[in-house]
Amino acid sequence: KSLSEIAKVCGIVCNEINTQFKIIPRPVQILVILRLVNNILNKNESHGMISEIKTGEGKSLIITIASIILVKFKRKIDIVSSNLQLVKRDQNEQEPFFKRFGIKTGVLYNQQSDYDFYTPTKGMFSNSIEEQEEYKKFNTKVLKYPVVYSTSSNFQYLYLHSIFNMYPRNREYDIVFVDEVDCMFIDESGSSLRIGHQIDYTCIHDILEIVFLLQSLDSTEIIKFLDYYFPKMGIFEVENIDMLKNAANRACQLKKKVDYIIENNEVVIIDQNTGFKKPNTRWSYYVHEMIEIKEKLKTQPSQVDVCLITQNGFFNLYKKIIGVTGTIGNSNDEE
Repeated sequence: KSLSEIAKVCGIVCNEINTQFKIIPRPVQILVILRLVNNILNKNESHGMISEIKTGEGKSLIITIASIILVKFKRKIDIVSSNLQLVKRDQNEQEPFFKRFGIKTGVLYNQQSDYDFYTPTKGMFSNSIEEQEEYKKFNTKVLKYPVVYSTSSNFQYLYLHSIFNMYPRNREYDIVFVDEVDCMFIDESGSSLRIGHQIDYTCIHDILEIVFLLQSLDSTEIIKFLDYYFPKMGIFEVENIDMLKNAANRACQLKKKVDYIIENNEVVIIDQNTGFKKPNTRWSYYVHEMIEIKEKLKTQPSQVDVCLITQNGFFNLYKKIIGVTGTIGNSNDEE
């Protein structure tokens, strides 16, 4: 599409928003919108771009108007934020604008683990949801909408479960707007999302508890205790005990109400970048189990990973990635 066609549609959208909502997009906002949309529609050699939009410059409105224009050009939009509270807020606030142009929007969420974020309505939640496969716990009906909001973890969980359970996602990975892109791609660049199967090892809680209590001892001394109490468990390797000692030490360093909280007798991780809870996530290498022992909780069965995807690997599925943030930094920071 030519820039003049894009500008014409942008003018129609901005005028309608002004007429109906008494909001006049500022010139700088319009220039950002035109730049973003033109890059998406006409710069085929580019995989995307980053836009620095500082607090108070109307980042949400820019994303909304750009999305409306792109939908008018028959594109599909996913909008990603760091946590579900922000996702719900943004979708609620921007929905009237989309509705004015006949565009449906929705939030992708897990109807079990994200239950607290939504007021249940009749028929929304299945009575047998605990027995459903993971993929079917998501409200996948929203994927039919042109614009879908959610967290990166929800989009990634759905992707992995769709592959593992062979439920193809009937929605192309077209355009994604990533809010606070510096947090997603820099602070969490090394993070990966995994799905796995639970394995309840024999006596694992007792073994972990002994290692936790004796973590100050040498691994060979701990093995003597384990051999005495579990003579039929086979050979305990020094490197495995070293790993468990490291997990116990790490669990002692992590602080309650800072790094995690206890909720419904479970350890829930606190995201250090946002301060929000991260349900259904666990520290790896037995750190999470050691915290459960530290807090005198029931140890959850360990998991064996069956598939995973990194943050960058997932976003590279999209044809275009548009990152927006207000904290890229000034020219001195960039240098």
